[in-house]
Amino acid sequence: MKKQKFRSRFKPFDTQVSIGIATLSLILLILILAYSIKEAREQDRVRQFGERHAAIASTAAAGIEDTIAGVGESLGVFSRFDMADRVDSLSASESLQVLHETMKGKVRFVAITDNEDEIVAIWPENPEIANYISYELTGDIWPKESIQGVSLSHLIRLPKTEEAVNDFESAVILRVEHYNSSADHAGAILAVLSLDAVIDRYAGPLKKGGSVDNWLFSNDGLVMVHSDSKVIGNNLEILSGESSEVGRWREFFSSGTPGYEDFIILDGRGDLNRTIIAIAPVTIYGNQWTIALVTPYSIVVELMRKVFLNIFMGAMGLITLLVISGASVGYVARRQMKLEDTLKRLKEREDWQSKLVRQTKTVEGIIEGSPVPTLVIGNDHRIMFWNKALAELTGSESRDMVGTDRHSLQFYKEKRPLMADIIVDGNLEKLDSYYGKKQIQKSGTVKDAYEAYDHFENLNGKNRYLYFLAAPIYDGEGNLIAAIETLQDITLEKELELNLKEYAETIQNELEANIILREEIEGLYSYLQFIIDSLPEKILDINADGIIKYISKENVEGKKKIQGTHFVDFVSPENRELVFNKWEDMKKGYSRPFQMEVTDRKGSRRLLLLTPRSIPGTDRVLLVQQDITEIRQLQKTIFDNEKLAALGHLSAGIAHELRNALSSIKMSLQVLERRMGPTGNDLKRFQIAQREVEHLSQLVRDVLLYAKPAEPEKEISELETILEHSLAMLEKELTEKRIIVMKKYEENLPPVDVDQGMITQAILNIILNAVDSMDEGGRLDILAKQSNDDPEFVLLEIRDNGCGIEEEFMSSLFNPFFSRKKYGTGLGLAQAKKIMDVHQGRIEIFSAVGEGTRVLMAIPASKSRISRAGINAGEREG
Repeated sequence: MKKQKFRSRFKPFDTQVSIGIATLSLILLILILAYSIKEAREQDRVRQFGERHAAIASTAAAGIEDTIAGVGESLGVFSRFDMADRVDSLSASESLQVLHETMKGKVRFVAITDNEDEIVAIWPENPEIANYISYELTGDIWPKESIQGVSLSHLIRLPKTEEAVNDFESAVILRVEHYNSSADHAGAILAVLSLDAVIDRYAGPLKKGGSVDNWLFSNDGLVMVHSDSKVIGNNLEILSGESSEVGRWREFFSSGTPGYEDFIILDGRGDLNRTIIAIAPVTIYGNQWTIALVTPYSIVVELMRKVFLNIFMGAMGLITLLVISGASVGYVARRQMKLEDTLKRLKEREDWQSKLVRQTKTVEGIIEGSPVPTLVIGNDHRIMFWNKALAELTGSESRDMVGTDRHSLQFYKEKRPLMADIIVDGNLEKLDSYYGKKQIQKSGTVKDAYEAYDHFENLNGKNRYLYFLAAPIYDGEGNLIAAIETLQDITLEKELELNLKEYAETIQNELEANIILREEIEGLYSYLQFIIDSLPEKILDINADGIIKYISKENVEGKKKIQGTHFVDFVSPENRELVFNKWEDMKKGYSRPFQMEVTDRKGSRRLLLLTPRSIPGTDRVLLVQQDITEIRQLQKTIFDNEKLAALGHLSAGIAHELRNALSSIKMSLQVLERRMGPTGNDLKRFQIAQREVEHLSQLVRDVLLYAKPAEPEKEISELETILEHSLAMLEKELTEKRIIVMKKYEENLPPVDVDQGMITQAILNIILNAVDSMDEGGRLDILAKQSNDDPEFVLLEIRDNGCGIEEEFMSSLFNPFFSRKKYGTGLGLAQAKKIMDVHQGRIEIFSAVGEGTRVLMAIPASKSRISRAGINAGEREG
């Protein structure tokens, strides 16, 4: 009786405790599951956010590189085409204004310095900033070497405005040296870039909401750009919030590759916060910078935390409701203690059933109200829960799905297990079979859970990307009774990721295409420029005002000096009236070539052919300038040669007839002298007649030799032997005038391939001219050596200290019958020239009045000994 009474007193209390514990356990399980889902979703959100910002950081880094490289190229172009010698002129400021306008939004200031690094001009004009930059230039801010002609300075600090002298911003200076027309260093062109402005140009939109901060670090770990100006210039380790994170912090920033990480650091306000940092390298002119996009972790996961907070508050409300309900149940149970045991057990059973129903409805309500599409299946693979979010995702209502096993058909064409089915069966090997290619992995937050990704076409009328998370559900004894699976629609995130990737690929392809196009254009430009510069003619492009816009066949400095000036500045006064008349005719449509004689820089007169042509579709004129001096001289030479050839043929015929007549006269004189035996004056008259006949015979022989020279019978000969033979033949003439002969022959002189008789005749003619030009006791120098410029020739130089030749006679020396002697034939040098021509040699004469004459002969050397002679000469020099 006491035992029954004790059981009746305590059984309702035990039941209440059991129900409370079970309810709290179920709610706790749901909260744990919700928290796990929240953590997994947060991690996925952080991953997506970090990858997206890493891509944005890479795009911003590429933009920064292009901006700075573009500024450097603009400075290089400016230094080549616009500077020249105008550093100290007023046009420097105007040129800087134009340069600043072309780079508007990219640079803050542009300036020009002299060769002492003193600022000559700056735009926009700002004396305070100019003084500040001049002070910075005195420091050690430049690298040891420039890259592609551009030097990029280390970090400097500049006042943001003239008024805010204590408010500084980070900046760098690009420097390109420039040189004057004499190729002397004339100073440099500077461009001051605000790093804050350059970064905001590409990553600035992310800062509009105030959630993202943009930082920049140098390759040696110094902070270059930061929202807290006190941090700039310090080592990046100053931002590390925990000493244990310093190594990972530095390794992350020195990796040199785009990426993201989760750190606890000092943010832009100086507070210690958990942040997501995405970085990308910036490589420019030998510097390796790193741009960082910094976002507080709380902002990244704010939405997930709000969802979890809503679920948590709903769960707390349910707990409160269950506590009140449990108290009510306890109160009712205590009032029924007096009922019979049977009625009590029945009542307790009804209460348990009621509680179970409420708990089931509570779980259903939690799952049904969750914004995450969720399904729960039992051990029999039939659907227990199918919430509203999943119904909206698939288009299948809960009433049609609960109690069936058709859940896989809502996603796939054929029936197949979902992850929840595989977890219920406990056969986890099937996960690789069905999800091996869908990034299947074990969840890092939910115990025994797995996650995967998949793409579905036409899922409820749309193409979708889904993220799956499936986990088992256990009872109080640890037995698996069901499995829950959530499916999150990540289509927007995936499409954004794909769009960013496609956009990055498009930009990369366009950049590569532009680079190729630019290289092709530059190659074509260089090719056309080479062709134009290779033409013998000079080409000028002149606008309607007479300003020269382009000129060929000039170096860079020459083009800068000429381009932009009026063409009349380069016309001599005596030709200006002619050029002006032709210019006016050309404006009226009459474009005809005309000739003009000018004096070149060396003082020589040159004949130019100028051909103007209008450029179709423009008001400009293309003027082609051709130097036809040599052509006219060649035409004159050809004409003279034709006259000389005709004269030679005529002379040969006359000489032939004269030779026959002179032979008869000579023979007759000899016969008459023997027969008559004259004496006295008669004998002298006979001798005079014979000498004159001999003189005329020699003249006839010279004419015939010049008019019809025989083909040379070449043989390998020693030039030294020929010279000695020639001097021996002239011994009488040399002795009579007491001429001093100085000889200098190079050792191992190669033999020559010549006709000995012809070459001897040429040498005799030249030495005789030298003897005739000198007074008694004159000096004759004969030098022979192998040519250094052309080893195929032996150089023979014959030099005297005679009276010399007047300049006006120099051009006529090789003309036949030209002589300054009283009894000369005028054919000696003409014969020598003819002999050198038939030997493919050269002869040149240099002379000045009162200084003597120098004759230089280039005689072909024997090809069999040229190589060996060159080797011996090299050994002697060594």
